[in-house]
Amino acid sequence: MKKAIPEWHGEPEADRFIENITAPFHEESFRMYICDSEGQQVSSNFRKREERWEVEPHQKGSHWAFRPYFLENTMRMRTLHHGILSDTYSDIETGEMIRTFSYPLPDQYFLFVDISPSYINDKDYLLFQ
Repeated sequence: MKKAIPEWHGEPEADRFIENITAPFHEESFRMYICDSEGQQVSSNFRKREERWEVEPHQKGSHWAFRPYFLENTMRMRTLHHGILSDTYSDIETGEMIRTFSYPLPDQYFLFVDISPSYINDKDYLLFQ
C-alpha cells in the first residue's frame, strides 16, 4: 500500500486509484472502496465476482460511519499512520464473517479492503487475531 500512495490524487480520482491497485489483492479481497473521514463513500465499490473486478458506481455516496470498526479504526489510523485489520464481523450484504483492512490515504481519506470469507477460512489464524 505504501507504494501506491503517490498514485492517490484525491477524491475525483478515487475510482482510478482503486482500479490501479486491485491486482495485488487477487486472492484476499472481494470488495474495495474509499471513504472520507466522515464515513461518506467517495468511490464506487470495486467487487470481485468470478475472478473479475466489477465497478458498482451506485454505492458512491453511501455512509459507513455506523460500521463497527469505522470510527475506532479511523481514529487509530490518524494517530498511528498505518493500516488496521478490523475484528471479524458479519457482512451487511452477505451475512458472512469477514474482516476489513483499512488504510489511511492523504487528506483524511481511507481505503477499505474487505477480506473474503474463503481467504479467512483458508487462513484460520485470521479468525482469532
